[in-house]
Amino acid sequence: MIDIEEHCYQIELCNQRGGRMLSVLDLLEAGTLDIRLASYLLSVIRGGGSYIVGASPGGAGKTTVMCALLNFIRPGLKIIPTDSKETLNKGLQLVEQRCYLCHEIGPGDYFAYLWGEELRMFFKLADIGHVLVSNLHADTYEATEHQLCIENKVPRSQFNKINLLIFLEVSGIWPKTRRICSVWESTGSDRHVEVFSHGRFNAGAITLVGPESLEAAGQILYELVSLKKRDISEVRSFLLTNRMFMERSWKLSTASC
Repeated sequence: MIDIEEHCYQIELCNQRGGRMLSVLDLLEAGTLDIRLASYLLSVIRGGGSYIVGASPGGAGKTTVMCALLNFIRPGLKIIPTDSKETLNKGLQLVEQRCYLCHEIGPGDYFAYLWGEELRMFFKLADIGHVLVSNLHADTYEATEHQLCIENKVPRSQFNKINLLIFLEVSGIWPKTRRICSVWESTGSDRHVEVFSHGRFNAGAITLVGPESLEAAGQILYELVSLKKRDISEVRSFLLTNRMFMERSWKLSTASC
């Protein structure tokens, strides 16, 4: 399918280290996340949620996690890399929803990196209704907020439209263990609230998705694991032929998304 080929091509463009891009199955097997957390992330991202993955050290796996989760976006949602001001300006005029992918939030003349004015343009895309995805060098909510809202002067109203802030921690020497240690959620209009911390959910803080969506996402992922769909193209193909992923009404519990 053209959707799968183009979708996976855009993910592969993020590959800076060579080798096979890791999928959600790889992350589950490595302990980066478990089925319950993966189900939550699938529910929010399939429902149209924007997200940013953060980690302080280089090589922590933030790009890997960001790309693996891109397989969860809704069918037909085209991924657009933020490669120029022209692309960003076109997005601000485009009514049809797209997924705009900033390869990393940071200074430097690298492909699809954003900082300063161009980063503020990227966040304006959320006001149009586009889905935003990126990663950055920060491992706490406070550091992320400071980098975006203070250093780059991104309006807090637009920062709040990033529905998920996902943070990684790295431990050990060799082999290193990489885990999602914290997840913060926003409805798109309110400040973020931590819903997951070091293996435990704060179930009472989750507002974006309900039990039915979480249960359906869990069923999808258990089937994915049982079939051992590992390559990113295999995962995407599986999801696009899965009845629940394709036919359910995956909507976030907020009018702003």
